[in-house]
Amino acid sequence: MKARFIDLTNALLVSALLVFGCNAQQAPRPEFEVASIKHTVIDSNQFGQLAMSGRIKVGAQIHGSTAEYTFMTLRQLVTEAYQVMPFQIVCPDWFMMDRFDIVAKMPAGTRTEDARLMLRSLLEDRFKLTLHREPREELVAALVVGQRGPRLKESPSRAPANSGDSAGEGPGQNGQATVTKKQASPFGGMMGNVAVSFTVNEPTSSVRFDAKWITMTDLARFLMNFGAGGSRPVVDMTGIKGEYDIVLDIPLSMFGLNASDAGSASTENAQSSRPPEYASDPGTGTVVRSLRIYGLDLRNSRAPVEHLVIDHAEKRPTEN
Repeated sequence: MKARFIDLTNALLVSALLVFGCNAQQAPRPEFEVASIKHTVIDSNQFGQLAMSGRIKVGAQIHGSTAEYTFMTLRQLVTEAYQVMPFQIVCPDWFMMDRFDIVAKMPAGTRTEDARLMLRSLLEDRFKLTLHREPREELVAALVVGQRGPRLKESPSRAPANSGDSAGEGPGQNGQATVTKKQASPFGGMMGNVAVSFTVNEPTSSVRFDAKWITMTDLARFLMNFGAGGSRPVVDMTGIKGEYDIVLDIPLSMFGLNASDAGSASTENAQSSRPPEYASDPGTGTVVRSLRIYGLDLRNSRAPVEHLVIDHAEKRPTEN
């Protein structure tokens, strides 16, 4: 049972590992004072256990003047730097293979949100990254506001990063969802700026996804990784700003898993296997019923979507 749960959490965590953020800003090019780029030291076979124990925090993390990007592929780093979703990156396959750990120092007096622009400069300098923007019209699953309007609960203010309180407190640490005897213990933590926890409920073949400080853009990214759009990208069309507390019930089938074979399912299958009903109609399934509680919905649509087409990049970064 323990081994099966560990494998399941690996699948869920890797499926949920994505890049977060707000709209890209137009500003003069800021740079990190110094940055270290290394191939990740995290053993992918132990990734799930390390994440559950809280010994690692994957993704983008900003602590005062230190910016860390942990266990991230080059595509994920580009996604973070340019503030787009993964499906918008047109890149070689190797962009999704090697993973890197980056630790960088931000200049005094800079804002937290400037870290993304500094990361952009870092990728351009150290990976020799060049790209161009290209709009492409395609079918999408649009995250929209329902007919009766949104019913969202705004998240409380975050604790200051240099205070004694943990800015990462939330569903993934303290304040976790209540767990019954028939549920596994919740696990999670900070993913970018979002505090998340997952609680696997094998009797109902579902996962409770509890998020705090989540934007609608972030929510669209999670939904896409959960397979809510099937083969279509999930795009935020709500027009809603701010950060909110949201709880969703997600069928294990959306990860390509079920309660009986969760232990043997691979991460690859969890990401690639999509039930056909989600591909044909994103407005079905438990996850959408959960969205409608908050006055949100998923609808099939067609929209021009900007893509970043990678023109050139080096596989190995240059020295600092």
